[in-house]
Amino acid sequence: MRILRLLASFILFSLSFSAVADCEFNQAAAFANYQIRVYTDGDSCSLQTYQIVVQSGGRIVKAVAKQSEPIKNMWVTDLDRDGLFEVVIFSASVETGEYGELVLHEWTGNDFSSRFTPPLSVAQQQGYRGFDNYRIYQNQLVHEFPVYNIGDKACCASGGKRQSVYQYRNNNIEQVASNLIN
Repeated sequence: MRILRLLASFILFSLSFSAVADCEFNQAAAFANYQIRVYTDGDSCSLQTYQIVVQSGGRIVKAVAKQSEPIKNMWVTDLDRDGLFEVVIFSASVETGEYGELVLHEWTGNDFSSRFTPPLSVAQQQGYRGFDNYRIYQNQLVHEFPVYNIGDKACCASGGKRQSVYQYRNNNIEQVASNLIN
């Protein structure tokens, strides 16, 4: 019995250790003559600080620090096609629901200007319980999440999937479509 308790304690410790390791983020990308790196300290799986470091010609041009939930993905792109890059960061809570957030940091030539996706409308909030996913497709931001009907368990959304599409233009993230996909 004691061996089983020790084994259970070891398994729980191993699981919690691997969860912390999964909260670290370190990704690099390039755009024109810039090298961009986004990384976290990985000390926590809740609110954490991430750094955006921009280098050009071997020297650091800009470094900024922001707080967010753990980062799930990062893209460097030029969504508004103005010749300046955007660093797009998708973060999500590790709690039940994995509620996500997308932040767009536009490079202005020597600094960043940050934008957030607009909040969900009242109609879009119906059946929303998180489990967000963001991606970039054909120069647009795509936000998808399962839609839950009354009585659905967390594992089993029966209302299909909501897909909202956003464009970044005139320094603003604008929703251009929102559909329920069955």
